[in-house]
Amino acid sequence: MKIIIVSDLHQQRKCLDHFVRVLDTEKPEGVLCPGDVTDRGTNHLEYAKKFVEVCKTRSVPLRVVHGNNDDLNVRAYFKEQGILWHFQCEKIWDTQFCGVGWLDEEGPSLGFAEASSKAIPERFDVAGSILVTHAPPISASRRTAQVDPKSKPALHISGHMHSWEGEQERNGIRWVRIPTFMRGRYAVLTLPDQKVIFRSI
Repeated sequence: MKIIIVSDLHQQRKCLDHFVRVLDTEKPEGVLCPGDVTDRGTNHLEYAKKFVEVCKTRSVPLRVVHGNNDDLNVRAYFKEQGILWHFQCEKIWDTQFCGVGWLDEEGPSLGFAEASSKAIPERFDVAGSILVTHAPPISASRRTAQVDPKSKPALHISGHMHSWEGEQERNGIRWVRIPTFMRGRYAVLTLPDQKVIFRSI
């Protein structure tokens, strides 16, 4: 099973065009986005809707976590569409996934009481799952609101870092960094073997 992962589109028109091309070429069973579909400013909600529509018209299931640039309106729209993971787990594509969006002060207004903290709460168990976050793991970068899993996932996929692409083991957890789609780079996750391959458009 093939899952496409695109991250950090930052509302660029070329990214939507590239997204259409990737889906039509790869023909995946699903799409993951670790955040920053949009940018702060005008027309962000319109862009988010176009992004979602690309998947809907192809009947490709989409799941996202919100990034630091996806504002409350965008987050609310993703939640309304039933595609937003934030302190939420779901079995999809015959695999257990858990997701955490950007940790900031805006989350409580969407009903996420935990979102004002800077770490995953103890009761959010991600053990054995594929964890998808916008922020990288704790101590990976001092510039970000960092995520520290209290239970070890089988795989941790994150965005936000833009040019820092790759895979490594960190604190006993396999961590995959998804590059920005603005540079035409994306990843393919195959299931159930959980292999990740990076590709260019």
